[in-house]
Amino acid sequence: MSIIKELQTISNDHSLSLDKKLESLLRMGTEILGLETGIVSNIRGEQYSVLSVVTPENNIQVDSLFSLTETYCADVVKSNSFIAYHNIDVSPGASHPCFEKYTLKSYLASPIYVSGAFFGTVNFSSLDPREAPFSNLELDYLLLLASWVGNELERQQALNNLNAQKAVLTERNSLLNQVANLAGVGTWELNVETRAITWSGALRRMLHVHGDKILKPEDITKFIVDDTQRKIYLEQFTQMMKSDEDFAYELEVRTDTGETRWLESRAHPGI
Repeated sequence: MSIIKELQTISNDHSLSLDKKLESLLRMGTEILGLETGIVSNIRGEQYSVLSVVTPENNIQVDSLFSLTETYCADVVKSNSFIAYHNIDVSPGASHPCFEKYTLKSYLASPIYVSGAFFGTVNFSSLDPREAPFSNLELDYLLLLASWVGNELERQQALNNLNAQKAVLTERNSLLNQVANLAGVGTWELNVETRAITWSGALRRMLHVHGDKILKPEDITKFIVDDTQRKIYLEQFTQMMKSDEDFAYELEVRTDTGETRWLESRAHPGI
């Protein structure tokens, strides 16, 4: 299987969580590049956080924190580009701040961008130096992998934001329903395109409509007692859909149990 097909297979596998996808992508990268360790990092200011990691002895944990200046990825941030050290002893050599702290001898890393903003790095390293510099094909693979990881992170962020918005809307709707019930306000919503209508429990109780009864758009006006009021209501409703302006109208209705009562109907065109 080609590299691109493997990337697509992992990325499109909806049974895999984001963590598993990143782990799979890193593991594939270590095999292709012949390097021992793969890391996806999140960099914020001077803090380097491990988001995902694959290492032979599992001696680096997810969420581990490092000072950026103590990692070779500081060079990625500084250059805003990939770095490729096939033999650290030769270049960048002992003058590098990380040389004494780590025993790494080869290092390859690329920046990751999410929604156009710098996010962190995807990097691979080994305790042994490579005999030859990284090839153009290996560098292309690294950049492609960084792009793929960025897309996965962006997709996950979008999904998280959508779920958060849904949770907020659900909470707000729940609160609005509680307020409506306490205030004796019933609501209904009509989808003009699908003709689907949704009635609140408060409105069903107000009109004595059984909870299992299926209501259609034409059923709305059947509750109106007076023919003239029904005609005016339909005219105002039609005008509202044309002008996108709210309207309010008082009318007499007859409930499913035959009881009559006066209601004020307010309508608002949705998006």
